Amino acid sequence: MASLSTTLADAAGLDDLVLPSAEELESQRDPIPSLLRPAGDDAVALEAFLAAARDATAPIHGSSVAPGAVPYLAASLAKRAGKRVVLVVPEGDDVARRVDDVRSWLGDGAIVRGLLPPEASPWAQVSPDRRAAVARLGVLAEL
Repeated sequence: MASLSTTLADAAGLDDLVLPSAEELESQRDPIPSLLRPAGDDAVALEAFLAAARDATAPIHGSSVAPGAVPYLAASLAKRAGKRVVLVVPEGDDVARRVDDVRSWLGDGAIVRGLLPPEASPWAQVSPDRRAAVARLGVLAEL
């Protein structure tokens, strides 16, 4: 009776499989990408941005700041400049996370407010949650 077993190489048709050398593997490996922005990028240095914000008399925006540095920057502006900071996020789901991030940089006892988007359409047939509306009005009143 014939044997019903085979090797993986035979089944896959890899009889002449040649593994690359260690040097070839090393040359093909992708290094971890640099955390530095590419040359010519208009990113703003955080300390330069903080210095400019300290002396600003009009609202400023930091749209060219790296996303990972935004909570640190917002907390530093609030601490160093002693000014109110409004941080705008693209999605309503990001509000709670950013509030927690900024609060972690400011420390315990810091007052950080999150203004959530309205959950109900003004044209909907149901009335919106009254507590959410009151919370939104409270944050808007502080601004």
